[in-house]
Amino acid sequence: MLLSSVSASREVPALDSARSVASPPLSKRGVLGKDGVEMALKEWSGKYHRRQVEISEIAAHVEMLKKQRDTLQNEVKQQEKDITSLEAELAQQRDEQLPALKLRYENASRLKHKLNRAVAEQRAASRELQIRGASLTRDIERKRSEVSSARSRKESISRKVRELDERRKLAEKQKAHRERQLGKGLEKLRKSQTDILLAEREILTLKEGINVSVRSIRGGGLSLSSRGASSAAASHARLGTMSSYRSDDSPVSNALSYTESDTVQAPRSARLKRPPPGIMSLVNASAPAPANTPVEVIDKPSE
Repeated sequence: MLLSSVSASREVPALDSARSVASPPLSKRGVLGKDGVEMALKEWSGKYHRRQVEISEIAAHVEMLKKQRDTLQNEVKQQEKDITSLEAELAQQRDEQLPALKLRYENASRLKHKLNRAVAEQRAASRELQIRGASLTRDIERKRSEVSSARSRKESISRKVRELDERRKLAEKQKAHRERQLGKGLEKLRKSQTDILLAEREILTLKEGINVSVRSIRGGGLSLSSRGASSAAASHARLGTMSSYRSDDSPVSNALSYTESDTVQAPRSARLKRPPPGIMSLVNASAPAPANTPVEVIDKPSE
């Protein structure tokens, strides 16, 4: 409102200058004499009337501006009062909130220091983690190389184990084949030993028959029937011994019991006679083995 009043007060001289320019004086317009005076009077009367109207308008405008000034002053005073009251309230609030603000500031300062310390620790920890990460990366690479080498060693060991397993299986097959061959050889050896034992028993039986014949020849008093009986008994004993071995598969020492009671006792006169030299040489060359001599029998191995 003050700006509008100032602009209105400035507009009034501008209007007067415009009117003076629009209506120049009569002398300049070429009007002289009584008519000129009347015309000048009329002009001046009109000017005066216009000036009065303008003055009244300006006075009214001034009054309005004064009222506006008073209103604005009242508003300014009211605003100053409000500002003063607000300043008082603000000072009171400041005084009331200052301890809390100080405490909050102190807490914020402590938190800031803690945050700065935590940030520094975090940076140090991050650097340490980077160092540890680099070392762990190196360890991982080393472990990977170790694992790869271990895998290669494992593969080589597995290959060697497979080769050894194949060799073991081949050795087991060879062992089984050799065991079968050994079993066959032992069976053949057993049969040959059996044949040897049978031959030895036959030889013993023949020796016994020869001894009986020698004793009978020395005795000279034995009849032909007693000789036939003794030879039949010897052959019967030989057959019984062979059958007992084949049935029981026992050694010769258990199957053959050679005692003095089984021999035929010749008379004294017969023992004193000398037998023929051919029979004595046969008896001396094939002397009978003792009855208690053990004979080794090899059993067949279990598959």
